[in-house]
Amino acid sequence: SKNKKINKIVVLSRRGYSVRLISRFKNSKPLIAITTDPRVAKELNLLYGVKSLVWEHPCEKLIENAALFCLEKGLVSEEDTVVFVVGVKTVQKHLTNLVEVHNMKDMLNFRKNQCSFVEDN
Repeated sequence: SKNKKINKIVVLSRRGYSVRLISRFKNSKPLIAITTDPRVAKELNLLYGVKSLVWEHPCEKLIENAALFCLEKGLVSEEDTVVFVVGVKTVQKHLTNLVEVHNMKDMLNFRKNQCSFVEDN
């Protein structure tokens, strides 16, 4: 397997707990925090290396839609390899249960091919 360089970290968080944990390590990589709460977004912007955004994200294809949102905002590029961190399908506080690493170009190509396959049928 290839050792790919990580360029960005994107964390989807309701209350910012996971973002705070990751920020404490003072990573050299940009940390992008996505939340639905404007107050939480303001608080997260005060943390080391964090750029936060408010986004009313859809429940379906969460990682894919977050990647597209970050691309639209110019926070990630097609050349980036991004770590996505999120807690999904949980009501428990302070729980992160999903970590995915994606090359943005690969993700976009897969999405494009998947959409064209669906249209052909």
